[in-house]
Amino acid sequence: MSLYYQWVMKLSHGKKINQGFTLIELLVVVIIVGILAAAAIPNFINQIGKSRESETKSYLGLIARAQQGYHWEKGTFATQVQLLGTGSLGGVTAKYHNIPDPTDVSNARVKHQAFALNGQKDQVRNFAVGVYYDAGQYTISLCQSIEIDGTVNVGDSSSADCVGTAVKLK
Repeated sequence: MSLYYQWVMKLSHGKKINQGFTLIELLVVVIIVGILAAAAIPNFINQIGKSRESETKSYLGLIARAQQGYHWEKGTFATQVQLLGTGSLGGVTAKYHNIPDPTDVSNARVKHQAFALNGQKDQVRNFAVGVYYDAGQYTISLCQSIEIDGTVNVGDSSSADCVGTAVKLK
């Protein structure tokens, strides 16, 4: 007999040593892991949607800055996205949103909207951005729908609230 075996036998006083886990212990561990996974997966999916939305926010920021530059040069806002030189014809189609030509254009403001292509599947919301010109100053308003597929638009001035079921981000 090996020394290790003799030592174990002395400790157990001749009793058989059980090795491994019982079925109850394994079930408890599996249940705990399942509960943790159930709590973590919705948060993970929500973070994926937020990262997809950030692409659209970047596009809207690009369009807003381009509209400011266009207004600075021409004295009016562009009526089509293609006039901004952003490389798009008839609006912008991001991977998760469609940003058509502006819906409201005047010398004092322009409004763009971003509509989710498949909001429920991609877990993304709709957005709207407004660029306003008043007394030599440009301001930007960015609104986001509260719910997926919710309606959203910016107000008629940068200080106005969002229109629809939306919240103002900027």
